[in-house]
Amino acid sequence: DRFLLSGSLKYQFNDWLNTEARLGSDMYYTTIDNKTYAGSPLTTDGKGSYSFGSNNFYENNYMLSLNARKDNLWGKWGGAASLFGQIMTTKSEYKVTDIGQLIVPNVFNPNNGISNPAIRATPSKKQINSIFATAELSYNNLWFLNLTGRNDWSSALSKKNRSFFYPSVNTSLILTDLITKNGGTLPDWWNYAKIRGSY
Repeated sequence: DRFLLSGSLKYQFNDWLNTEARLGSDMYYTTIDNKTYAGSPLTTDGKGSYSFGSNNFYENNYMLSLNARKDNLWGKWGGAASLFGQIMTTKSEYKVTDIGQLIVPNVFNPNNGISNPAIRATPSKKQINSIFATAELSYNNLWFLNLTGRNDWSSALSKKNRSFFYPSVNTSLILTDLITKNGGTLPDWWNYAKIRGSY
C-alpha cells in the first residue's frame, strides 16, 4: 500500500512578492512472504523454508519560500529571486522473521521450524535541512542570467562533514530576438536560435 499527501498555502503580499508553505508526505507499506517449497534446490534438506516480514517507509517534506519577481526593474531589465528553507525526514522500519527449514514440508507456519525463529529488525532515520536560493536577471527578454546556491545539512554524515554547498550559474541569449529587436531580418528557414552556457 502507498499513500501520497501534499498541500500548500500561499500569501501574496503585492503584485511582485509572495510567500508559500508546502508540505508533502510519502508512505508505503510492503509485506514480505518468502516460501520455498519442498524439493527446491534452494533448501538443504528438501523440506522447504519460510520467512515473513514487513518494510515500512515514511518521507515528509516541509518547505517555506519567499519569492519576488519584477519584469520592469529599470528600463528593459527584469529580475526574480527566491529563498527557500526545507526539512526532509525519512524513516524506515524493516522487520523479518526467518523460520528457516521446516519440520513438516510445505506447511508455512511460524511454529513449523526446526529451530527457533530468527527475528531481524533494521530501523533507520535521516533528516536533511536545506537552505537554497535562486536569482534571475534578464534584459529585454532576450538575455538571461541565472544563479543558484544550495546548502544541505545531512544527519547521515558526521558532524564535521554533514554540511555541503553546491552553486550553479547559467546564461542564455536568444540570437533571433537579438537580431529582430535591433532592426535585422531573418531568412524564412530560420525562426529561432539560442545560445546557452552553464556551470
